[in-house]
Amino acid sequence: MGRRRSRTELVCEVMETISSGIHKPTHILYDTRVSWNVYKEIIEMLQEKNLIEEVASNETSTRNKVKYYLTDDGKETLEGMQFMKEVFAPA
Repeated sequence: MGRRRSRTELVCEVMETISSGIHKPTHILYDTRVSWNVYKEIIEMLQEKNLIEEVASNETSTRNKVKYYLTDDGKETLEGMQFMKEVFAPA
């Protein structure tokens, strides 16, 4: 069994998933393997810091569907986080 992921690692994984082209909430949730509560906390924090934006989908459905995209600040932040992961990765 692997070690627990830090909050920073979880945030980075969510941002990497969104950056990779996975934009729907359920798909992000499954790809990152986090609980719904942790996912919601991370998404809300990223929105508050303007690192992601929520866009209403144009799909015709009775349900409200949204997609998430990284903002320019989010892209810069993710690049910095990935750089830090590389620099401090165990040798």
